[in-house]
Amino acid sequence: MFTKKNKGFRERPVQEKDYMAGKSPIVHEVRIFDGNWSEYATDFELQKQNGFEAMDCVTQAIINSVQSQMNWMIATGKMPRKIFEFLQKNHCIVDGQVQFSKKFIAILSETTPLGNYLTKVAQTVREMGCIPEIMLPISGKNWDEFYNKGQITKEMRDFGKKLFDKDNDNAFFTLQYEWVVTPNTGGLLEDQRTEMMHELRQAPLVIAKSGHCILKILGINKVRWGILDSYKPFLRDKKWAFNAPWVLKVVVDLKVKNNKPMKIVKIESSPNIYLISGDNKKKIMIVDMPSLDALGQSFTVISKEELDIYADGGSMVWVNRIIN
Repeated sequence: MFTKKNKGFRERPVQEKDYMAGKSPIVHEVRIFDGNWSEYATDFELQKQNGFEAMDCVTQAIINSVQSQMNWMIATGKMPRKIFEFLQKNHCIVDGQVQFSKKFIAILSETTPLGNYLTKVAQTVREMGCIPEIMLPISGKNWDEFYNKGQITKEMRDFGKKLFDKDNDNAFFTLQYEWVVTPNTGGLLEDQRTEMMHELRQAPLVIAKSGHCILKILGINKVRWGILDSYKPFLRDKKWAFNAPWVLKVVVDLKVKNNKPMKIVKIESSPNIYLISGDNKKKIMIVDMPSLDALGQSFTVISKEELDIYADGGSMVWVNRIIN
């Protein structure tokens, strides 16, 4: 039911096929050790413009997460030059920061006057991709003007799929998502906060509470949270005790070609185990590692000289399985 508090988040039960953090095939990669995404969350856009409330807070938060992760890739040199130049040439990068059209996804994900579901918007990005803001900027003073599907052209659809398309190996990026917290999670709230701190090391967290969706971009243990909102003030703090019943992690990564599989390796003189990325250029150390017998997967012993060929790709926390 619509209430004055509702700004565009719709609830629905978790689906049986939905991924849950710690139990899904999504690899937990430690990207930012302290989980502080503040310097990469740079797009401050109001969801209410021209006197019109678009009810698209879910789209705002998810696209802000996507942009933050790509900004991190650029700043840390993990964005391949070819892809960076493509984004820059096609105006997806504005003043050095990634900027996508939120209206594009708000329309394609079928946002309603009551808002939208977290997983529906995330899945829309996963299937339809993103386009530069300049292709479809914010416009419209009422619902029919803003959400007119006639604004979506074939050119836009084709461009979006160059960036994300779960069925196309030639797309530049992948998008996966998993629940971190749901109303059925149970347990102690402090344990949920600890888990959110852990997941923030990989990506910002899309959180929803009381009919509104925002992006959690910072956690300082037992002190405070930092969020990015689609209302002013865009950046603000929340107390450590702040909990949300819905927390979704959206993970953006480079598309791994099927003909370049990941592999697990180690050298004889060290207990460390590494995952060689699908592009065969980086080694990622597996931390919080179980015993070799517990891995349940084959690994290859290589020489130190061969291991040194691969660039340092950071580290990640072990999950039940690394390779699907």
